[in-house]
Amino acid sequence: MVLSVLLWDLMDVGSYGRAYAVAIVLTVIILAVVAVAKRIFGVELVRKRREATG
Repeated sequence: MVLSVLLWDLMDVGSYGRAYAVAIVLTVIILAVVAVAKRIFGVELVRKRREATG
């Protein structure tokens, strides 16, 4: 089962403790994917502000 569907099913039946745990796992997975993609592709997630020269 897809984690997002499991999350909604758990919330629907009132199992908020388990839904919270699934949400934390899903968040960790998303952060891990972003970190791996950043390392592999070398993408900067935040643009650095250019200093004004004048």
